[in-house]
Formats: sequence, C-alpha cells, structure tokens
Amino acid sequence: MLVFNPSLKNPFNFLNSGFTLIELLVVMAILSIVMGLVGPLALNSVDKAQARTEVMTLTRWLDNLSYRAFLSQQEIHIELNGKQAIASSGLVDYVKSVDFDYLYFQPQSLLLNHNGFSQKRQIQYHFNEQTMVIQLNWSPRVE
Repeated sequence: MLVFNPSLKNPFNFLNSGFTLIELLVVMAILSIVMGLVGPLALNSVDKAQARTEVMTLTRWLDNLSYRAFLSQQEIHIELNGKQAIASSGLVDYVKSVDFDYLYFQPQSLLLNHNGFSQKRQIQYHFNEQTMVIQLNWSPRVE
C-alpha cells in the first residue's frame, strides 16, 4: 500500500515504495517451482543431444574403418564392449579405440573384410536403459 506524505518537500515521494518481503518470497517460490519442473527436461535434452553426437561419431568412425580396410586390403576386427570400441588389424600393428560417455555396448564384435564390408547389418547400444540399433548401410546385401 502506497501512502502519500505531504510533509516532504517533494510531494511525489511515496513512503514504502518498493517490494515487500512477502512479494519477493512469492516470486522466488514461483521461480523455484518453474525451475524444478523445467530443469530436468532441459538436462534430459542435453543428454540426448550428447548421445546423438556420440552415435554420429561412431558411425563416422566405422565408415572410416571400412574405407581403411578397403584401401589397405586388410581385415579389421572391431570389438564393442561397455563404453569402448576397439579396432585392430592383424597384419599391421593398427589398434585404435574410442571411448563413449553416454553409449553402452553389450559385448559384440564386427569383422570388416578386405573390401570394407561386414556380414553384420546392425550394432546395438544402450542409452538411458533403452536398447537402440545402428543400421550399417555399407553391409553387402546377400540375396
């Protein structure tokens, strides 16, 4: 409530001009409720975006390994286990690994032949307790 004070030199000064403690507490309570509802959704979106980035990194890495197997005419063996992927070539000392923060793999292996192809058509991974699949586009079609 604003009160006009006629005894002051400037008649436009008001006593108690500003916010009361109750008003500030109500606004802070409303903001904390909104942040409590929106915050987890925003964090979940960030985790999903990071997981998508890691999936794209994995597919790009697998494509590069496929090209490497074709160009070198050597087989490349890929092991996916836990949060790590390891590629190795038997004839040349070639070992390369990639670590992931958001993706988790059940133990599975993939063999790229000397043409850069694999008989396996998909790779499974887990994110937030959900099983997802990456389709390998460069697998040869067996009819």
